[in-house]
Amino acid sequence: MTGDRLTTAELAALRAAEGEPQVDLALAADGHGRTWLARQRAAYPFHVGRLWHVPGDPAGMGTLYLQCSSGGIFAGDDLHLRIAAAPGAQAHVTSAAATLVHRVDEGTARQRVELRADRDAVLEYFPDPLILFPGARLRNEVVLRVHRDALVLTGEAVVAHQLGDGRHFGLLDAETRILDERGRQLACDRLRLTGDHLVAGDPGVLGGWRCQATLFVLQRKVPQATLVARLRAAVPRHDRATGGASELPAGCGAWVRLLAADAAVLRSALLATWAAARGCLLGVDAPRRRK
Repeated sequence: MTGDRLTTAELAALRAAEGEPQVDLALAADGHGRTWLARQRAAYPFHVGRLWHVPGDPAGMGTLYLQCSSGGIFAGDDLHLRIAAAPGAQAHVTSAAATLVHRVDEGTARQRVELRADRDAVLEYFPDPLILFPGARLRNEVVLRVHRDALVLTGEAVVAHQLGDGRHFGLLDAETRILDERGRQLACDRLRLTGDHLVAGDPGVLGGWRCQATLFVLQRKVPQATLVARLRAAVPRHDRATGGASELPAGCGAWVRLLAADAAVLRSALLATWAAARGCLLGVDAPRRRK
């Protein structure tokens, strides 16, 4: 190790040669129902923390933190994360801090996340917000492959960082696909948003709101109408935040879209709806993780 930094081209060549996700995790349950990390691979820029158990979580559920050592997502980055929960495993995966998306002058940076939950697994994936810096251009792809007897809760928040001179991010091109255990697509959510759209405040886009988050609750054990009612009751509706909840196609669960005036209010709204989903489906609260 010389301490010299690799160039963007050298990093791209290294990743192409490896042909593997930078993060590849497999979670499994032992004979006592406690979840353990059965397989892990973490390449630059990621680090996987030690799995631990949080008081107040379901018995046996493990928590993992993913850390990024590069300072965020930069031009030329193509990040890929794969997380799988084997039958009976229960895990909560989160990030150590928000992810900064930096300026991209040509093309787009890319981030791909694959989540897989097998029979009777519970998988929660709640990274801290993406913060889009002025000039940021990001393609963000999420694929959720969920067994009909599994439970997946995942949320993603986006915050725009605007400088005093009015500069804002370039593009967020996001897609979330929901698949069943055979790979058949059940639902797809697409979002293409520019900084110009955001600051324009156009009705039908984001209006006057500057931050947004989405929560997906994928399950088939509780009637959709019951779940949606619990989520709607938890959605804040005031001058700092609003949102809505509805059923997902093919009976695979429900989702919530949240809008907020700032990142702190958005986080509070996302935690409230996550807690409501947990209470409805797992019968436990959603304790705060240390960050």
